[in-house]
Amino acid sequence: TDITEYKDIQTKILYKNLKKFSETGKIMFGMANPTTIRYQNGPKNDDLEQSDCKDITGSHPAFHESDFMWYEEDTVFKKYDIEAMKRAYKRGAVCGYCWHMRGMYSNEFYAKKDGRFTNDKNLVKNIIATNDRKTNKALDWYLTKMDTEVIPVFKELGFPIVFRPLHEMNGNWFWWGTDNCTPQEYIRLFRLTIDYLRKKGIT
Repeated sequence: TDITEYKDIQTKILYKNLKKFSETGKIMFGMANPTTIRYQNGPKNDDLEQSDCKDITGSHPAFHESDFMWYEEDTVFKKYDIEAMKRAYKRGAVCGYCWHMRGMYSNEFYAKKDGRFTNDKNLVKNIIATNDRKTNKALDWYLTKMDTEVIPVFKELGFPIVFRPLHEMNGNWFWWGTDNCTPQEYIRLFRLTIDYLRKKGIT
């Protein structure tokens, strides 16, 4: 069995177990960055074996989620947060990522700043306008972000993760939310994202 088939099997097992959890009514408790961002020690903790959850309950959460936003801002944090994810997976945790992606024009992930829409009001529409990366600057920007910030991390981790791109889409607070695009436009952007990941070998 080659490594790709092995990863596919791991992914299927994760999916099957998550489905089983939902059918039996069991709950997995999760936290964002439990072993790398702690309340007591400030925003960045370098003790990867401890977490606020473990301090209180005696064990780490079952679901560990990080955010690509942190990686854009701090390469040192990125390095030990990725190590924390690897350790969490070895302990049996389910790992995941969301992404508070800052917009192309405003560098903000929220739809509004100071009560006004940012310059990314039409960013979703611009990204999906055409499939030609050479002429569509917004599409090229978006796929370049995937190429440089998401795909390398997935490949380095090498194990199944839960990815929540473009999250909380039915709210109006992000540039990909309901104030800035229609459900159909959002679906097209989400489909584009998944298709591109698969094209790049993320299964």
